[in-house]
This record gives sequence, C-alpha cells and structure tokens, in this order.
Amino acid sequence: MYKTPMNDATRCFRRGPGELVVLGMLAHRPMHGYRMFRTLCESDDKIVYALCMNEGTLYPLLYRLERKGLVAGAWEKAGLRRRRRHYHITAEGRREYQHLGQAWHTLVRAVGTICAFKEAA
Repeated sequence: MYKTPMNDATRCFRRGPGELVVLGMLAHRPMHGYRMFRTLCESDDKIVYALCMNEGTLYPLLYRLERKGLVAGAWEKAGLRRRRRHYHITAEGRREYQHLGQAWHTLVRAVGTICAFKEAA
C-alpha cells in the first residue's frame, strides 16, 4: 500500500478549516466563543455561513488552540452573575495563522488542478 507523506496541505485537508477560521476571526479582533458562533452561523453571507460549525465543535477547538498557545482566553463579567471567556490570538497564533493560510492556498490550488484535469484522449 502506498503511503503519502504528511505535509501541511494534507494535514489541512484532513483536519478541515476550523483552526484557520477561528484564528482568522481572532486575528481581526478578540471575541468570545458565542460571538464567533453567531458570526459564522447567523451570517447573511452564504460563503461565511458555509463555515458554520456547531458549538460542540467550536468550544473544544478553542480549548485545543488555547492549550497549544495559539490563543489566550480570560474570563470576563457579562452582567451581574454571568461570565464568559474572551479569546485573543497570541503571537504564536498569528504565525500559525499565516502558515495555515499558505497551506490552505496550496491545497486549494491542488484541488483546482485536479478538478480541471482532462485525461488526454
């Protein structure tokens, strides 16, 4: 059985765009998880809406990014008794965001090449 090397584009293909999407949103401004969810899932822009992920995917992803040191979160008060976790991207997260962005562009070009491929007759 042939085994392919695991490069960055392959890793992006297997894991999906979640990390890139969250890092991209936080690269623009800090926000809490529910705001990220609403930004994606309540968007009128059909392209943005296509990236909607459920909360059961988003929050574990945020925790994983925080453990990796790519985002940092802090609890803040939101009303009299409620608290919410506010996230911002770290310097390491910005570097990873750039790296993942390049890997995704490579993946998109590769898929485009394959989809445009016409077998010689």
